[in-house]
Amino acid sequence: MRAPGSGAHPTVYGDLEELELYALFRGESWRGLDEFHRQQLLQETANRAAVENGEPGGCEVAFAGLPAGTAGEQSGGRISLNREMYVFDRRSVAYNGRTYTVPFPESGLHALNTVLHEELHAFQDRVARGEIPCGMPELAREYAANGFSVVPVPQEDGTVKNGLTYLEGCVGRAGFYLYYLQCTERDAYRFSEEKTLSIVESLMERYGDEPSFAAYRQELEANGYQATLAEARRLLGSDRPEEEISRALMNYYYQESAPVDPQIAGLVSREMTASYEALVNRSELAAGPQADSPEAAAEIGGMMPEALGPAEAGMESGWDAGMDGGLE
Repeated sequence: MRAPGSGAHPTVYGDLEELELYALFRGESWRGLDEFHRQQLLQETANRAAVENGEPGGCEVAFAGLPAGTAGEQSGGRISLNREMYVFDRRSVAYNGRTYTVPFPESGLHALNTVLHEELHAFQDRVARGEIPCGMPELAREYAANGFSVVPVPQEDGTVKNGLTYLEGCVGRAGFYLYYLQCTERDAYRFSEEKTLSIVESLMERYGDEPSFAAYRQELEANGYQATLAEARRLLGSDRPEEEISRALMNYYYQESAPVDPQIAGLVSREMTASYEALVNRSELAAGPQADSPEAAAEIGGMMPEALGPAEAGMESGWDAGMDGGLE
């Protein structure tokens, strides 16, 4: 069954050729668009990304008042984008324990990156539910094991706690890398960055270089997927941390026993229980079934894919995320 917000979303830009459409993300062009035309541009971009991914209809795109650290969210066939960032061209930054709002004049390419990232999450949801084929059965298994499912996680003291198979990045500095490199986020970051960079290169061939292009390249070099992966390898002591994280999650979800780096296995198990606890607190489930009861686990596991989708734990933009605390 198709998600409620997915389907056909015609726009005023539907007749533009690819490069004409993406040229509207250039700095001067983007700044000249009002809220309606920015929404239409981002909607058309999501429409075309869905077609490229083989989806039966794209997500509905809308601006919303999201938390300062969240660039976008995808849930139930709807993509919500941060209005402060992408309508008013402002974003929040943390410095010395305080949060400041600063101008974000080159937000266009960041908006492009974000809508592509969120549309890929919609694709992943549909692959995991078996609604569309992806041609790679093992990848579909990975995506299914990285949804909002609740599973038992044995503890070192012999007890068992509930854990969430979507890692929200709750446990120290390492938590951020576990969040970023779990398979759904790993592929969304890579896809959106590579697609946006390809668009930038095509625009440079047509129009030449400009400040917005240079700013995007600098952000990728400093904080993009490859930079983040290199730092994760150093911090976690693994050449393939993304593979180890996936194996650990699949072991829990499918009750398998594939070998996993012991340090990463321990970090993943702690992050799973912390992510579950964060979800319970956020969802105010204290008024319903007891949070650690089997009934609660069944209720949460059943509602996550449709009701919440991949809520990005306040860190949808890796460029904006803070990474405080130690490895543990």
